[in-house]
Formats: sequence, structure tokens, C-alpha cells
Amino acid sequence: MVKDLPNVYLVTHSRRHAKLSLESAIAAALDGGAKLVQCRDDSLSREELSDIVSKVLPWFDSSDARLLVHRYIEEAVMLGAHGVHVASEDLPRLPAIRKRVPDGFLIGYTAHTVRDGYSAAHMGADFVTLGPVFDPPHGEARHPVLGAQEAGRAVTEVPCPVFVAGGISSFKFKRLRACGVGRVALSSAVFDNSDVRRVVMEYREFWEA
Repeated sequence: MVKDLPNVYLVTHSRRHAKLSLESAIAAALDGGAKLVQCRDDSLSREELSDIVSKVLPWFDSSDARLLVHRYIEEAVMLGAHGVHVASEDLPRLPAIRKRVPDGFLIGYTAHTVRDGYSAAHMGADFVTLGPVFDPPHGEARHPVLGAQEAGRAVTEVPCPVFVAGGISSFKFKRLRACGVGRVALSSAVFDNSDVRRVVMEYREFWEA
């Protein structure tokens, strides 16, 4: 089990309508002290995302931070990224993925139930993100909303680090902590802000206290 994961895991999203480019957003997050970032932008092709990973990866090495690539296992290994984050439908493939990656390579897994998180931990995942915990700020959740209590149960029952995700804003931090949650995965709560660096610093201060 990976024991030195931070309390805040950042997940980028599409920058198509954002003021900051994906590279600029990542740079700002690192300036704010981010230590674990998943590079994801579903609006980009595999080649475009790989080009960005190649560009930003040296920033992580100089910041003592780790960069994970969304789902593209071969590219993540080839480029020298620190890990890959796979989707819920990849659960049966986790043992095979573990065999294909080098030692120390992180594998994150997206779980939508506590049971799937438990299975993933036993099948090769180093950590899981569990969600959605809350309703998303826009639109409807694609999976059943779990709630803070269920997120707290996952922390005690899943035998690997659990980052809770989905619909999380700073207004819900105390509620999550009261339920035993110690790690969060954040996307729009960070990257939809104009001052990514400041927000990362503020959120890290809360979760690392």
C-alpha cells in the first residue's frame, strides 16, 4: 500500500472554455503546492494529451510531485509519468495492468461503490477515488450519489487510500471530515477558479491540518 499519498488529489478537466490553458493550470497548481495531479482532458486526442504530459512532466520532478495520466497506460509508462488513473470499467483489467507497469508506478481507480473500491484494492490499485459523494453543481450525476456517510464508511472498509470525489466544494469540507474523510479528489472546485494557485494553497491548508 502506498503510504505517502497527499490529502488532496487534483484532476484536470477540459480547458476548451477556460481562461487558463491546461499547462498553465497545472503550473499554477504546482505553484500552490499540489503533490498529486491527474492530467485529464477529454476534449484532447491521445496524441495531444501526450504532448502536454511530455511538456509538464519535468515540472513535477522538480517539485517533488507526481503526475498521473488518465487511462492511457502505454503513454504514461513510455513518457515516464508517475502513474495512471483508470475508470470503473477497467476493474477486471487491474491485475493485468499491474503486471505491465514498472515498480513504483501508481495505479488509481475510479469506484462508484464501496464494494468496487474494496475489490480494486485487492486487484492491484494503489488508491481509489470514490464518488460521486454529492450532486454535481451542474447537470445530473451519472452514478448514484453516495453521501458523506457512505464516503466515511469507505475510508474504514477499503484497504487502500480513498479520495472522495464528486460535487465537492469548500463548503462541504467540514461535513466530510466529520464523517471520517481525510482525502479528497478535486477538479472543478480548483480548476474553475481564476486563481488556481491560491485555491490549492487554501484547500491544502485545510486538509493537511
